[in-house]
Amino acid sequence: MDKETISTELLDTLVVLEKLKLKRKSLLKQASLLIIIALVIIGLGAYGSNAEWTNFPIFQATIAAGGILLAIAFRPIQQCKNQMDIEEKKLQELESLLKKDNLEYKADVRVSFDDKGEYVVQKNIKLISIK
Repeated sequence: MDKETISTELLDTLVVLEKLKLKRKSLLKQASLLIIIALVIIGLGAYGSNAEWTNFPIFQATIAAGGILLAIAFRPIQQCKNQMDIEEKKLQELESLLKKDNLEYKADVRVSFDDKGEYVVQKNIKLISIK
């Protein structure tokens, strides 16, 4: 691979990583609501079990319901983490290719959302020779 191709791929990988970080942040905000709901359900089940509202095993049922909500909350976060791991491996491979050519990079990547909810990307990369 030539320097231009490596720097382009490196910059694209860094942009994808930044987008995934923003996605993970929004997923954590959404998941926190589900986590709170799950904990409230489990807490109500524990209270209902102690108060003996019914002979039905409330606590076990609410633990199951809370567990399902927790799984729903954490699954997208786990998928995002797996995507980030793949991109980080790709980044490490590209960095090793640069090191073989005695090069380093300095990149400035900024990703944000605009008013329409679309990504705004500002990116810049500079390759530097290692002596």
